[in-house]
Amino acid sequence: MKTSQAFEVVRASAGSGKTYRLVTRYLACCLKTGPEGFKPEAFRHVLALTFTNKAAGEMKERILLFLKELGDSEASQPLVDEMTSQLGISEQELRTRARATRATMLHRYTEVAVMTLDSFTNRLVRSFARDLALDQDYRIELDQDRIIESAVDAMLDRIGDPQHKAFTQMLQGFARLQVEEEKDSRIRHPLLNHGKEVLKEGMRDVLEAMRDLTPDDFMRASKAIRADVAKAEKAVVAEAQAVLSAYEAEGLTPGDVSRKSLHTWIHKAANRTLEMPGKQLMGMFDDGVFTTQKAPQMVVDKVEVIRPLAEALLDSVAALMPGTPSGEEHQLKRALVHKLDLIGTLAVLSEEIEHVQATQNVRTFHALHDRVARVVKENPVPFLFERMGSRFHHVFIDEFQDTSVTQWQNLVPLYQHVLSVRNRTLVVGDGKQAIYRWRNGDYRQLLALPNMVDDKEGVFDEAAETFRQALHADSLEVNWRSGRAIVQWNNDFFDAVERRLPPTLANVYAGHKQHPKQAFEGEVHVQAVVEKDNEARKQRLHEAVVERIRHHVAAGFGWSDMAILVRTNKEGADLAQHLLDEGITPQTEDSLHLGRHPGALAVVALTRWILDPGEHRHATAWLQCMGALHPTTVEESTLLDQFVRLPQGGRSKDVTFDVLGLIREVAPDLDVVDRPHGPLVSWVGHACQAMGITGRFDAYAEGLMELALQVTGSDEGGLRGFVEAWDRRGHRQSIVASGGGNAVQVMTVHKAKGLAFPVAMVVAGTNLVRSVRGGVPVNLPSGVVDPIPAAILGVSDMEKTMLAPQAEAELDAALLDQINVLYVGMTRPVERLDVFAQMTSWKVKAPGPTQVGQWVVA
Repeated sequence: MKTSQAFEVVRASAGSGKTYRLVTRYLACCLKTGPEGFKPEAFRHVLALTFTNKAAGEMKERILLFLKELGDSEASQPLVDEMTSQLGISEQELRTRARATRATMLHRYTEVAVMTLDSFTNRLVRSFARDLALDQDYRIELDQDRIIESAVDAMLDRIGDPQHKAFTQMLQGFARLQVEEEKDSRIRHPLLNHGKEVLKEGMRDVLEAMRDLTPDDFMRASKAIRADVAKAEKAVVAEAQAVLSAYEAEGLTPGDVSRKSLHTWIHKAANRTLEMPGKQLMGMFDDGVFTTQKAPQMVVDKVEVIRPLAEALLDSVAALMPGTPSGEEHQLKRALVHKLDLIGTLAVLSEEIEHVQATQNVRTFHALHDRVARVVKENPVPFLFERMGSRFHHVFIDEFQDTSVTQWQNLVPLYQHVLSVRNRTLVVGDGKQAIYRWRNGDYRQLLALPNMVDDKEGVFDEAAETFRQALHADSLEVNWRSGRAIVQWNNDFFDAVERRLPPTLANVYAGHKQHPKQAFEGEVHVQAVVEKDNEARKQRLHEAVVERIRHHVAAGFGWSDMAILVRTNKEGADLAQHLLDEGITPQTEDSLHLGRHPGALAVVALTRWILDPGEHRHATAWLQCMGALHPTTVEESTLLDQFVRLPQGGRSKDVTFDVLGLIREVAPDLDVVDRPHGPLVSWVGHACQAMGITGRFDAYAEGLMELALQVTGSDEGGLRGFVEAWDRRGHRQSIVASGGGNAVQVMTVHKAKGLAFPVAMVVAGTNLVRSVRGGVPVNLPSGVVDPIPAAILGVSDMEKTMLAPQAEAELDAALLDQINVLYVGMTRPVERLDVFAQMTSWKVKAPGPTQVGQWVVA
C-alpha cells in the first residue's frame, strides 16, 4: 500500500468528501497485501471510531456499498483509480479482493470494528477492570438522570441529621443563593440540573481537587472569606466616614465642589456603597482641582485641607476595585462569598454520584472515560496497547473536532503503537463544525495536531513527537455538495466572519474557502425578521417560512426536499405546530414534545384529578388545556362561574367545584367513572378520542398511547404509574409528526450535521453570541481562600477579577459555538439556501453585533 506517512490529519470543510476519504483509506487497509499476502479477514484489524451509532451504521453501509461496487465492476472510475493507486494492484485483482472481503465481512459482521467511541471505551474498561477495581459484571447506565436522582435523594435525606450539621447549613446557603439569583428556592430541581454539570468532563479536575474536603472545611472557609471581605470593606467605610466628618467640620457644603460630585461620592462610600468616582470627578482627582475659578479663596483653602484625605480614600477604594491586583483579589473573594455553598454542595453531590454507581455496580460513560484516563497516564505504552487489543493494526477517527480531551488522550497509546510499526492512522475533522462543546468536544485538539492540548504534566510529549515525525497533513477544499451560488455565499459570508472574530478564534476559519465542483448555480435567499416583541417576531418568522415553502413548491420542489433547521427543540416545536395549522405536514423526530401540547397536558391533568379528586387545581388545569384545544367553544371564565361555588364570606377550603358536571358539559362523551378502572392503554385512547385530540393531533395521541404501553409493560403500571412516568420522562418524550414520504423536515442544526437537503432553511435567532450559562470550573490562585483550591463561578463573577482572562476565553468559546452552528446550517443545502435572520432591532451598537441574526446581516 502506497503511503508516504502514517499519521494522516485531514481538515475537511462541509461537503468536501471527508467520508469518501475515510472509507477509501479504510478499504485500502482491508484490501492491502500484508506480510502473508492478501487476507479477506484483514478488516478485523482496522478500527474506525465515530460519535453516534447512526454514524457508525452509515459508515458500515458505505464500506459494504463500495466493496460491492468494486467487486461488481460498478464503481466509478475515480474510485477504482484511487484504490489501485493506493494498493499498487490491477483492477482485476481489486475486484477479486473486494468480493472476497465483502463476503467475509458479511459472514463475520460482528467483527467489523466500526463503532462509537463510547463502545470502544466500554471494551477498554472491561480489559482494565482489575486495574480499575471494577467488577467484571458492571453494567453501563445510559440514563444518567437516574443516577443523579438517586444521588440527590440520598443527599436530601441527610438534611437535619445531627451528624450532618455542616452539610445542612451548606445546603441552606445553597437555597439562599437560589433566592438571591431569583430562582426557585426549592432545591431538588436545581440540584438535579447541577448534577448534569458535575458529570461534564471539564468539571473533573476541579472536583478532584476538592475530593478530600468536607462540608466542615467549606463552612470554615466560607466564614473566613466573609470575615476577610467584611474587614476590608469596613475599614474603607470607616475611612470614608472620617473624611465625610472632616468635610463637614470644615464647614463645606455639597455645592462647594463642582456639581456636588465629591461630597456625593464620599457620602456613598460612608454608607457602604464603594465604587470608583465617575468620569468628571476622576478628572478632578487627576488635575488636583475640585473648585471652579469663581470659588471664594476660603472655600478653595478648605477643599485643599480635604483633598489629601479624599485622595487617600480614593487609593483605598481603588485597592478593592478591578484594575489592581489587590482589587481583583478582593472582587474574587466577594464572588466566592456567594458561591462557596454551591461549590461545597457540588463537591458532595459528585461524591454521592460516585457512591451510587459503586453500590449499584453501574457506570456512566463519563465515569468510564475518566477511569481509563487514569490508567493511560500511569502506565507505559506497551502495557496499554496489550490491554487495548493488539488486534488493531490501523485506527481512524471521524469528526475529530467533537472528541473530548480525555477521549483523545485515552486513544493516544493505541495511535502511538500503530505508528511505531508504520501502520496507517487517520483523524479527520473540521473545527468550523465543532458544535458539541456542551458534550465536552474540544476543537482546539484538531488545530493543535500533531501537538497535544491540556498536557501540563508532559505525559504525552513522546507521543506528540511520534505524531510530528509521521505527520501528513491535508485539507479538502473542493465542495461536492452545493450549487455555485451557495458555495460563493458561504465563502464571502465566512470571510467577513473571520475578519470579525477575535484573533484567538480567527484561525478556526483560516483557509475556509471552497471551490465549487457542481455545475449548477443554486440560489441563496436572506430575509431579516425584525421585531422587538418576541411573539410578534415569532409570528412573522412562521409566516415567512410558510411563504418560502410555498415559493419552493411553485418552483417544483416537494415538501420532502425541504428541511428547516432551528437552534432549539422549542423553536422547532412551535414552527412544526404552525406548519400543521397551515396544512403543511412536518416530519420531526425531536422538535415536538408531548409536554408542550395542551392535548397531552389535558390527559395528564385529568388523570391526576381521577387519582386525587379533592385537588381542584388538577381540574382547573384540565379546563385550561381544553380551552386551548377548543378556544371557540370552551370559555373558561363562564364555565368556572357555572360550576364553582364560592360561599359568601367563607374560607377557600369551603369552595364547591362540580368537576363531574364540568366534564359532562365540556366533553359529554368522556367517561371518568368506569373507563379509568380498565386497561391503561384503553383509558388513554378513550380520553384522547373524547377530548378531540384523536383526529386533530394524531401524533400527540400516538405519543401518549406509546407512553401508556411503556408503563403497562413495566413494574409501574396503572394510572399512578402513568403519571409518575410522565413526570420523570414522558413530558420530554419526542413524538414523530410524519406525512410519510412527503413532509417538510424540522430539526435542530445539531441533528442535521452530516446531512444534506435540496432546500435548507436556516433560522438564525436573537440569542446572544457571547453568553455563557451556568458555572465555569476554575483553579483558584494560591492563598485566596484556603483550603479551597478550585471553584465553579459564573462568567460575570470572574470578569472583574484576576480570572478575567478565563472569563474572556469562555465568552470567545461561546461565540465560536454560535458561529459554528450557523456554518453547519448554511452548508447543508444542495440547491437552495434560505436564511432567516431574526433581530430585535436593526441598530447594531459598538463594538459589533450581539445577536446571531445580526451577524448574518451586519
